[in-house]
This record gives sequence, structure tokens and C-alpha cells, in this order.
Amino acid sequence: MTEPLIKIEDLSLGFTARDGCRAPILHRLSLELAPGETLGSLGESGSGKSTVALALMAI
Repeated sequence: MTEPLIKIEDLSLGFTARDGCRAPILHRLSLELAPGETLGSLGESGSGKSTVALALMAI
């Protein structure tokens, strides 16, 4: 068995507004991508697809 290219477990993200209120964006996202696999991300505008991609690039 080969090692996964990407493995995320329990990723949670949120933003803090100027007034100090915290807004959760992602809660406990887990995924694994093996060599040769393709991952697609579908959702409405504003559902967090780009936020997930930016978080993956920061890891």
C-alpha cells in the first residue's frame, strides 16, 4: 500500500470578525488522496471550496 499524497484529519477553520466574534467555516473535515486519484470539490458559491484549497496549500 502506498502512502497518501494528502491526508487531512479533523481540519477546523474559522475567521474572527473585527468585533471579536468568531465565525466557524469548516468543522472537522477529513480526507485522503492517494497517488493516481482525483478529488473534486462541488458546492454552491460561498460554501468554502476555495477556503479548503487555501488551507491545504498552507499546510
